[in-house]
Amino acid sequence: MNRIRHLLVAAAGVLAVACAPTPVVATGVLAGLAQSDAMTIHALYPYLVRNEDGQPVDDDSETFHGYRILGSADVDDPSRRDLLVRLVERGIEDSDGRVAACFNPRHGLSIVVDGQVTDLVICFECHSMSVYEDGVEVAGHLTARGLAPQVTALFEEAGLTIHRDEEDEE
Repeated sequence: MNRIRHLLVAAAGVLAVACAPTPVVATGVLAGLAQSDAMTIHALYPYLVRNEDGQPVDDDSETFHGYRILGSADVDDPSRRDLLVRLVERGIEDSDGRVAACFNPRHGLSIVVDGQVTDLVICFECHSMSVYEDGVEVAGHLTARGLAPQVTALFEEAGLTIHRDEEDEE
């Protein structure tokens, strides 16, 4: 009987470790955010810019990973950069795992650490974000929608306007 109990306890321990969520900081992306040399935030038009063939366009300074930039601002104040980092981290930590299929991002962050550029394209509507390193998509994360007002307030404080659809106004 003791042998069975020990096997069950061992199996439960293995399952607990295997099923435990990966620590947020372990992604490397978030760890880098905390040590940023520079940060630029972008208010985005939430629909992909497409060429005449219907292909996404992202080859000019007016788009951010295929989304038209409505406005940009450098975040020079280290306390503001830190606050944005903490909000992004909290969004990932607070995610309940729900996601929709829209991906209509309105918030973009571009972070430089030791010459490497990491970009976050965030859609609070569907609770997800795409992560790019030096222009290449490397990861995606889920986020909590509840942080959108705080992030939006920081963007607006920097003089940016977040696009709102007509149905958003109702």
